[in-house]
Amino acid sequence: MRLALLSDIHANWQALDACLAHARAQQAQRFVFLGDLVGYGADPAKVVERIMLLTEEGALVIQGNHDAMAVNPPAEVKR
Repeated sequence: MRLALLSDIHANWQALDACLAHARAQQAQRFVFLGDLVGYGADPAKVVERIMLLTEEGALVIQGNHDAMAVNPPAEVKR
C-alpha cells in the first residue's frame, strides 16, 4: 500500500490541493496527516473540512501543536 505523508499544512488550501493531486498521481492509496493542519494560512476551515472528508476514506490524522492551540488556547498570563 502506498501512503502519502503530509504535515504542516498550516491552513494553506492551495498547498493541500496540490499535494493531494501529486500524491494521487503517484498512486497513493491512503493519506496520513502528521499535524499542524491550521495556523498561519487563510483557509483553516476549508482545510480541516477537506481532511475530515478524507478520514471517511481511511486517512489518519495526528494533532499538531498548532491544532492543539486552536482547540484549547492557553489562558492569558497576568503580570
